[in-house]
Amino acid sequence: MATDVDRLRVGLEEYRGSLARHLARLSRDYEQVQHSWRALDQEYEGRAAEEFRQRWRRTSDWFKDYESALRTMIAMLETRSQELRGL
Repeated sequence: MATDVDRLRVGLEEYRGSLARHLARLSRDYEQVQHSWRALDQEYEGRAAEEFRQRWRRTSDWFKDYESALRTMIAMLETRSQELRGL
């Protein structure tokens, strides 16, 4: 039984680590795009600009929701790994 629990714990820890790396990379990439958008937004005008702004806001909101869900998953996996260490 201990071997199965250890394998499960290791798998959860590896998955948590993978999600954490994924989140870190996405966050860095998002910040770069966000920085570029801020520079463009100051110069961009007209109907196309407003349409792009609306789409960017939806994309930004989606990303923030995704990031929050990843953080929740990472925390849950860490909690479960800690619980398995105690068995």
